[in-house]
Amino acid sequence: MSAGTVDIPFLSNISFMLTYKCTIACPHCIVNAGPNRKEEMDVVRALDWIDQAAAYDEGKVRGLALTGGEPFYNIDHLSRISGYAHKKGLVTSVVTNAFWAKEKQPALEALKQVPSIDYLSISTDVHHQRFIPIDNIRNAVWAARETGRHYNIAICTDNEESPEYQAILRQLATIVTPDEIRIAVTYPAGRALKHHDSYHHKSTATPTVSACTMASAPVVYPDGNVMACIGPVLTLPGPCPLRLGNLNENSLETILDNAEINPLLQIIRIWGPAKLVSLLNHAGKSDLLPAEYISNSTCDICYKLFSDERIIEELEALLGNREYLNIIAFARMHYLQEPDMVRALRLDGRETIDSENVLLSQEN
Repeated sequence: MSAGTVDIPFLSNISFMLTYKCTIACPHCIVNAGPNRKEEMDVVRALDWIDQAAAYDEGKVRGLALTGGEPFYNIDHLSRISGYAHKKGLVTSVVTNAFWAKEKQPALEALKQVPSIDYLSISTDVHHQRFIPIDNIRNAVWAARETGRHYNIAICTDNEESPEYQAILRQLATIVTPDEIRIAVTYPAGRALKHHDSYHHKSTATPTVSACTMASAPVVYPDGNVMACIGPVLTLPGPCPLRLGNLNENSLETILDNAEINPLLQIIRIWGPAKLVSLLNHAGKSDLLPAEYISNSTCDICYKLFSDERIIEELEALLGNREYLNIIAFARMHYLQEPDMVRALRLDGRETIDSENVLLSQEN
């Protein structure tokens, strides 16, 4: 299994989930966002957490992504938090459904209220468009261009061959270029679990082999929990190796330092979660593994593996081996040009590593 390339250097960007409130309640929403949710990040706490992020490891964190729910639901909070991040030298982005862009002028005025936002990721898909038409996306892109903001369109689907999905792509082609579109496969987690019978995922017995880019940017939630990503594992009720800590109990520095040497997290970043399946197979634990996975979805692999406490226990036992930690550290340095784990483990390059180790195997 070859290691993939991760576009975002580890911990160079973090996300704040500002609110669970949203103008709509899509059936595929993994965080169950909607108009009736009330939880949102306290502004004073958010500013303190920005201070901690900006101070971490001599400026290692360079970007702050603001997500939800719908961050524009409370535009005053969005403006204050993004403005403070800007003062601290962080490049700030926001994820939005563009409900505020029914017409061009209101869209322009909305963006003028958040001058510190550098980048917009505008979400749309079949479910969004039942409430928020394509013209909102067109107007939001126009306003972004008028105010000199960078932007992309984020679209998800349960089946890339779906006629409805293909129709949206054709509409988007009249607004943006193909390289400005980001595509993701949905998965049954959160609210989507209630509607899983209506989805048309393609399944495979072989997990998708791909390094995970999402695991490079931790997400802070309103309750202070810090997760390794904003994928479906955040919905799991029990212990999860990708739950990095809570800011009400530890500093952000402590949590991020521990993330640097988290073996499960770093394997997902270097080789992808399919490597965890490979490890379990090699250890004779194939009976614990799922029978199938959603095609082209690395998130689905993590979700299914970490939904099973027995699998978590087996993986943690396997990866408690110091030789494995050393291999992971040197793999990060080799594949991702990240020496941080090597330094944290105080390795000097004289360690003996078995080239036949299962971590270095090309087998899935």
